[in-house]
Amino acid sequence: DFQFSQRALFRYFDVLDPDRLYFLQTDVDDFQSRFGTTFAAGLKEGRFEAVDIIHERYVARLRAFCERATELVGGEWDFSAPWTTALSRERSGWPGEEWEAEDNWKALLGAELLQFKLDGTGAERALAQVRKRLENMLKTVQGSELRDRISPALLALARAGDAHSDYLTQEELEDTESEIHLTRIGIGVTLDGDPSGLRVAGLMPGGPAQKDGRLRVNDKIVAVAEEGGPFREVDGIPFAQAIALLRGKRGTLVRLKVLPARAPDPAQRLIVGIRRDEMRSVEGEAYAKIVECPVTETGERLRLGWLVVPAFYGDDSAEIAQRSSSVSRDVAVLLRRLKSEKIAGVVLDFRGNLGGLLDEAIEIGGLFCGNVPIAQVRTPDEDVEVLHPTRLRGAVAAYTGPLVVVTDHGSASASELVAAALQDYGRAIVVGGEQTFGKGSVQTTLPLAEYLGTKGRLPVGGLALTIGKFYRVNGQSTQLVGVRPDIVLPSTLDVPNEGESALTDPLPHDSISPLVRQAGGRIPMRVLSEIGERSARRVAESVAFTSVSADRDAVRKERRENRLSLNESERRETLEALHRSFSEREASVDAVRFGALFARVLLEDVKLKRLKFFETDPLASRDPESVATESEVLRILVDLVRAGDAPVQ
Repeated sequence: DFQFSQRALFRYFDVLDPDRLYFLQTDVDDFQSRFGTTFAAGLKEGRFEAVDIIHERYVARLRAFCERATELVGGEWDFSAPWTTALSRERSGWPGEEWEAEDNWKALLGAELLQFKLDGTGAERALAQVRKRLENMLKTVQGSELRDRISPALLALARAGDAHSDYLTQEELEDTESEIHLTRIGIGVTLDGDPSGLRVAGLMPGGPAQKDGRLRVNDKIVAVAEEGGPFREVDGIPFAQAIALLRGKRGTLVRLKVLPARAPDPAQRLIVGIRRDEMRSVEGEAYAKIVECPVTETGERLRLGWLVVPAFYGDDSAEIAQRSSSVSRDVAVLLRRLKSEKIAGVVLDFRGNLGGLLDEAIEIGGLFCGNVPIAQVRTPDEDVEVLHPTRLRGAVAAYTGPLVVVTDHGSASASELVAAALQDYGRAIVVGGEQTFGKGSVQTTLPLAEYLGTKGRLPVGGLALTIGKFYRVNGQSTQLVGVRPDIVLPSTLDVPNEGESALTDPLPHDSISPLVRQAGGRIPMRVLSEIGERSARRVAESVAFTSVSADRDAVRKERRENRLSLNESERRETLEALHRSFSEREASVDAVRFGALFARVLLEDVKLKRLKFFETDPLASRDPESVATESEVLRILVDLVRAGDAPVQ
């Protein structure tokens, strides 16, 4: 397919030069005319002549950039003038002439030098760091081996199909398998290389980084330091070396200088200290807590369960009933303990749940809905499979009481399907940001040689290929639109260029025949409306949510305008405003706690005769936004319990 091949070649340029800094439009046109119709076929047949030729031009362009940038950076820089540049160039075209490219280089270097200045770095040290980064960039590219040159091309080949088809190196393939089987180690982050640092691609459920709560997906780690030591910039050093900086002995503190993905100003930095840990498999397991909430009007206290499902993990080498590891089995065990504690309602927390094993997700849906269809899958040949839970012994759900599901923009794939089923059956109130991620496609992973049919010089690894699409029981796809909550809470994740719609060539949204035409009506619309109105009033009066909304709106404005000021005084004003907003949010954390008592319920706790309650939450996140969200979700659940005068489950 000539069009597929041309698209794969264009994606190759995207992978090599995402910010449109090195190639010229003439380069792109030249290589499209020479290799556009044969690029994909050549890769599949193990012929890499096009890759070698394009890589040679790439090295030449990068060398020209590094040499000229080294000259430019030592010149005079005036940050008092009204100077602006694009915040992101990912959707820009390649420059047509060399002078246009040089203008882009000047803006890039100016932004980098101003960031150092705003950070308090001296001029000489900043100059030395920029020059060292340029030297490392060129050295890394010039010293690349065959597999380093081929990997970006194979990634482009996969992404030419759709946004979620992917090439995985052998290390990434092993990481993916480890994540499903809960065997990751370190501080619990999955990282991608990025032109400006290490991009956080994922947080291991229950790992040190996720427990800390300050590091989020798409944040960029720009520097790393040991406790008490100086920061080392990661930009420009080989990816493997950058990753090695994060490793160390168990219990030692690694400090990260982070550019938050939700920061409206790229000069904003967050210093995050995380202690390294040897993560046992239990670190990523589902867990729960009991929250004993005071109800001020009556003086009574309600016991509520909070159940966290960070991922749909399991030992996929066995049938679901015989698995040594199974999230649905773990959730069933936790539910039984929560019910024995006479909880009046449950929160099911899917925030940050990126998916996992589909059959495990379907089983969890059955625990709350019973033996009914939970989702549908359509394959490329138009066959539709209706997915039912198989582990339930009868038609009755394991838990039938009041239920709230909490999601965010990081809830993706199978977690969206379960939340959607609970919403479609009227089984739960869904609460969260404006929508979930919007990933409605199914992938399978194949060994690379099996897909390409060649051996020898090819690098090891695998391809993740899209093989179908998910659908809700109401017939709608979750693709692009995700799940829209019944009650929306402000979230700094609800900003442009995030989620499925921000990806290149996402699959379209569509629908198939519904299995359920309308919600089951277990929660009357009048009750849902009243609970939503009460929540809206509380949110409007919340200092924390006011701060969250202001930060979200600032990021939205910056990304819409795609404008970055290089005026020092303007940038300092922006950073001071951001600091004030975050301080207000942190100061409001104590105010949103409302006299509750907390007991942890890990899987190792379920057989304890008596749980110990604390005045502070032993499993709480340190992120002020998360604290505010959890407090409001608990209030919503209290309203739901009291609206129905529900019996204790």
